[in-house]
Amino acid sequence: MRFPGYVPELVQKLFLHEIEDLTEAIENIEKRSPFLWLNFPIPGVSPYNEPTIPREKIVTWLEFIKRIAGLDADDDRIVELHNILRKELLNDAQWLRYFASACRAMQDYSEYRKKKREAARLLPVFKEQCDALLETL
Repeated sequence: MRFPGYVPELVQKLFLHEIEDLTEAIENIEKRSPFLWLNFPIPGVSPYNEPTIPREKIVTWLEFIKRIAGLDADDDRIVELHNILRKELLNDAQWLRYFASACRAMQDYSEYRKKKREAARLLPVFKEQCDALLETL
């Protein structure tokens, strides 16, 4: 895979790693066996022979990574983005943190938000039970 020259080498490694992992997950989903006993733990597929993340989300994520990596020749905005970032991000660590954050931002946090709402709902009940326990001590 050939990255444009304006993408720093360390960031290229990050993108290459992400692209390889996502491509492997898509391939694993596409070739998963209909026979449960034939399946081994593979990225992107649960032990129950079901994709852990829908294929469409992985494809969207892969397209996003390729776009910000400058691999989408039709998207001229990325060259401009990298030129702006070159002025702001002064070392490899800053570049790496910036793009690692962008990659992680694509993750789906809806399950986390559901659990947080449930925890907030249960907090008063928990407090009430703790108060009652403390009174008995």
